Formats: sequence, structure tokens, C-alpha cells
Amino acid sequence: MNSNKTYNKILFRSIKKNLLHMIIIFLLCFISIAIVSSIGVLAPKLWLGIEALEANTPGLYLAYPRNLASGIDTISFIFPLFFTSVTILVASVSLTRLIDIERSENGCLVSLGKSKFSIVGKYILIVAISSILGVIFGLIIGFFAITPLLFSIISEEFRLPDISAPFPYFGLIVSIIVVVFLLTLTVLLVYRSLLGKPATLLRSKPPIKGGKIMLENLGIVWRILPFRYKSTLRNILRYRLRFFLTVFSVLFSSALVFCAVALSFVLALSNPDLTTFIRPISAVLAIAAVMLNVLVIYNLTNINIEERSREIATLKVLGYRNIEVTGYCFREIFILSVFGILIGLPMGYGFMVLIFDRLTFGGIEFLNWYNWIITATIALASLGLTLALLYKKLHKVDLTSSLKAID
Repeated sequence: MNSNKTYNKILFRSIKKNLLHMIIIFLLCFISIAIVSSIGVLAPKLWLGIEALEANTPGLYLAYPRNLASGIDTISFIFPLFFTSVTILVASVSLTRLIDIERSENGCLVSLGKSKFSIVGKYILIVAISSILGVIFGLIIGFFAITPLLFSIISEEFRLPDISAPFPYFGLIVSIIVVVFLLTLTVLLVYRSLLGKPATLLRSKPPIKGGKIMLENLGIVWRILPFRYKSTLRNILRYRLRFFLTVFSVLFSSALVFCAVALSFVLALSNPDLTTFIRPISAVLAIAAVMLNVLVIYNLTNINIEERSREIATLKVLGYRNIEVTGYCFREIFILSVFGILIGLPMGYGFMVLIFDRLTFGGIEFLNWYNWIITATIALASLGLTLALLYKKLHKVDLTSSLKAID
């Protein structure tokens, strides 16, 4: 009985301690599924409305609405790939961190005789609550709010009948895939973390061993680099998994912003008649992409601060000023984010080429240089906003607890 009470206390404390990670997983699932379900339902609803109007009006052929529905059909297959990819990547980082910070507690549970299954169950509950609530709210908002809004804008011009939307099967399937993937990943990560002996688990996880990087072989270049840049480059390459996850996450979200912005501007130049109807769709996609980008950078930077609290405290004790500590910690995420943005822009361009190859309107030749500038500006602005939000947390690190000796 006492054992169960202890387990329940640990469970509730774990939920409270990991509330931020749970909220991030919830928001990731919510944003991606809301877009996937709404865009996935919008195209079939448009086709049904077009066919109903043409059937009631002999000889009527709605060319523009058909072209528009065809374009949304194409978008509904490409954009979900982006959103779900970013969601899974960033949620994976959160899950890894969520499990690592409770390594000692899990070791304590194992030493008290708790089975690995019960420990895994704790994390399954946490991830299930976050992800299932996220996809449920995403399906509801996508189906009952975003789809009707976009359809009303289009139907008002073409006098399409307001018909019932088909059930969001595509959104539901993607939701199940995302939840099952996250739960499966949770089980694998927890079991991997419990492979060691209880005595080993009770000790804090040792940091990844550093080493020389290729740039150090260029003696002259390496010698003239200030220490802060040497440390940044070493840290970036020491945490290789973090490096790839950060770059790919920012890459995908930047490509999403590029596609949404380019779609709106290209159609404004090539097909002004369709601009009124495409721009709301592009706006929804762009807002969702920016929110996703902010979540990506916020989550990764927050984890970086949590993992390096001891290092940050040491710098403060050594007399580093706030501006120097800020640069030391944020420089890495800034470099990785800019790297991701630079790769994401041409990737977004490549996807726009594929999209316009399948569309019956518009064309990549209408893309202007300012589309690239606008996308980069939006991505960098979201990066700046996120770092500003985390500035206060960076300088609230508890020096006493962070500098406690690690046994």
C-alpha cells in the first residue's frame, strides 16, 4: 500500500515537473493535426460543393474552383509530411530529455523493487495525455473551425452550396500514426535508460565526452579564433544528435514558411483571380509554420539551458557578465538555426517546384527575390522572439543547486 502511495506521489510530481515538456508535445500535436485535418477535409468538401452546383445548373463548368480544389489536393499531401516530420522530431527531443532528467528517480524505483513495466507505464501515461489531447483538439479545431472558415471564403465568391464536410479520415489516420509512434518511442527510450544497474542509474548521467574537431587541424585558423567560438564549435559537434535534430527541425519549419509565403505571392502575380481564395489558406499555413518554428527553437533552447545549468552557474561564479553568458549559450542555437534556415529555403523552393508542376495554375517563374528575404526575416524574427522569451530563464539558474557535487 505504501509502495503504491509512493509511486503515485512520484507520478504526480513527475507530471508537475515535466509540465512544460507535456505542453510542448501537446502544442506540436495540436498544430500539426489541426492543419493536416483541415486541409485534408477542405479539398473533398470543395469537390462536393462544385459537383453539387454543376449538377443543379446544366452546362455549368466551374474552371477556377476546379483548379483551386486541384491545388489544395496537392497541398494536402505535401504539407502534412512537413508538419508531422517536425512534430515527431521535436517531440523525440522532448521525450529524451523528459526521461533523462528522471534517471536517478527511476534508479530509485528499480532499487525499491518496482518493475520496469510500471516505470514505463508512468511515461506512457504522460506522453499519452499530451499527445492524445493534442490530436483530439487538433481534429476538433481543424474540422469545426479552420475548414468552415476557409470554405466560407471560397464558397462566397463561387456561390457553392454549404454542404456537410466529409469525416476527416486522413487527419485521424495521421493522428493515430503520430500517437503510436510517440508511445512506441517512449517505451524504447525508457527501457534503454533502465538497462544499467540500479547503482549506476542513481548517479547522474555523465556528459558526452568531448574531442578534437576537424577545424582544429587548421592550426592558423584555430589559433586566431576566440575561446568562446572554439567552445561553441566543440559543443555543436559534440552533441551530434542535437545538431541534426535542431538543423532538420528548423529546416522543415523554414521550408514550410517559404512554401506558404511563395504560394501567396506567386499566385498574386500569375493568377490574380485566385489570390483572394489562396491567400487565406497560405496565411493559415504560414501562421502554423511560424508557431511550429517558435516551438522548435524554444524547446531545443530550453533543453540546452536545462542540461547546461551547471556550466552556466560556473560561468557566473567565474565573473562572466549576463551578456557574455547569453552569447555563450544562445550562440550555438543561433548558428544551428541559421544553418537550418539556409538549407530550408532551397528545400522549400524545391517543394514549390513540385507543387507547381502538379497545379494547373501559377508557376515557379513568378517567384521573386523578396520571397526569400521575407521567409528568412520571418524565420529569424521567430528565432529572436524565442531567445528573448528564454533570456529570463537563462539568468534565473540557481547557482547553489547547479553547482552541487555530482557523486
